[in-house]
Amino acid sequence: MIKIVILGNGQRKHIHSYLGDFLFTSDQLNRPVSTLSGGEKNRLQLAMFMRQAADLWVFDEPTNDLDIETIELLEKELKEYDAAVIIIGHDRAFLDNICKSTWLIHEKQVEIFEGGYTQVAPYLHALEMEKSIPQKVVEKKQEQSKPRKLSYKEKERLKVIESEIEKAEMKVAEIEELLVNFDFTDMNAEKQSEYDSLNQKKLDAEGKVESLFEEWEKLSAISKLSDS
Repeated sequence: MIKIVILGNGQRKHIHSYLGDFLFTSDQLNRPVSTLSGGEKNRLQLAMFMRQAADLWVFDEPTNDLDIETIELLEKELKEYDAAVIIIGHDRAFLDNICKSTWLIHEKQVEIFEGGYTQVAPYLHALEMEKSIPQKVVEKKQEQSKPRKLSYKEKERLKVIESEIEKAEMKVAEIEELLVNFDFTDMNAEKQSEYDSLNQKKLDAEGKVESLFEEWEKLSAISKLSDS
């Protein structure tokens, strides 16, 4: 029997071809779902979801618990989606890659920015800087002082931190590749320990990426404010 998937736009695809778009091999199609890795289960869920049609999609933190491959698939699908998409999230890279405009809700007001998170970041950091300084000091120095400039050490740090972020992201990708290809056959205590260790390494590596991103955003915001 030929198994056909009918997509939301009416397109018909063979199930092997459709699941192949989500990085599944023919050998994986007959495997029980329980034997799939966490990343594979997420990709399967994404494949099932993307079959649906809608005039508007609303995503709340869509990249949570997704590996890099699945996030890239989601980005590709959303870029090709013709209707409106609303994304609520904190994944800065994802917002930059997908969003054509960003709405920032602050003090019951909506600020609209063209583009993704990068366009909003300097404004957010400026707000945080204002909160950290007593209001009277802010009012007194608004016309007297210039924005703080980066120190020499901070400038040098800004030059290299992007490469560190790339290396940290590659480390995450390497660990996720090991998890995706993990052999779940004949699971025993030793293999379970190995799998748990890989998951912990993945969490640690993702934490390093997040920390580096926060440092980069802080330095970039100061640099942009001092140049404006």
